[in-house]
Amino acid sequence: MGAPVGNQNAVKGRRWSKSIERALEAWPNRAISLESNKGLDEAAYQFVSRLMAENDISFFRELGDRMDGKPAQSIGGDPDLPPVALNLAVNYADPASSQG
Repeated sequence: MGAPVGNQNAVKGRRWSKSIERALEAWPNRAISLESNKGLDEAAYQFVSRLMAENDISFFRELGDRMDGKPAQSIGGDPDLPPVALNLAVNYADPASSQG
């Protein structure tokens, strides 16, 4: 089931990514910003400026994480040991039968 008609929850979603996209599209000029986005767009412009000037891999990684989403991290154990097995038991108590 989707969100109800008129739902505005996603309006502010991905604001940082969108600011970076605007900064990249306008590079080397500053993107034209709405009043409500000026601070975020300024931060994105500074981010892209440093990205272009320093050619630091951490900036490119951050850019990729923002544009495409952070890659899934695998969690692995020691290949020489057997896998960990988890057993979960849930016991429900009948409140009517409790003594007190």
